[in-house]
Amino acid sequence: MIELKKTPKIVLIIWAALLVSIACSLWAGAWSTVFVSALTLVFTALPIIFQDRFEIKLPSRFAAAIAVFAFATLFLGEVRDYYGRFWWWDAALHTGSAIGFGLLGFLGIFMLFEGDRYKAPPFAIAVLSFCFAISIGAVWEIFEFAM
Repeated sequence: MIELKKTPKIVLIIWAALLVSIACSLWAGAWSTVFVSALTLVFTALPIIFQDRFEIKLPSRFAAAIAVFAFATLFLGEVRDYYGRFWWWDAALHTGSAIGFGLLGFLGIFMLFEGDRYKAPPFAIAVLSFCFAISIGAVWEIFEFAM
């Protein structure tokens, strides 16, 4: 069960906006907007659900950043057409995702080698984090092209 008191305020604001969007879109019969809004609601809730279910300690700012990124990509980009309105929207989201995936790669690799300095020098962790971010970005671009 999601504890709303522990959920970052920005995530609660995003959820409220998505619920309003779903309700208004249902009323208007805009089914694609309902689908994208509901999908965005699920994606923004996943980090918090996984955190509670698997007892993972995820920093609240990181969970909030994931929610903001999903909201910006799916809802603002697709439903509100920010990709078409702002020429820089796609570049900004790609930059943010590269930073996020780099941090995610760093955390994953750091956790693998936690407490063992000799097996994981900082340079190796940095290179592996970079490679993780690049490979996720490449897979995303292939998916984006296929769509």
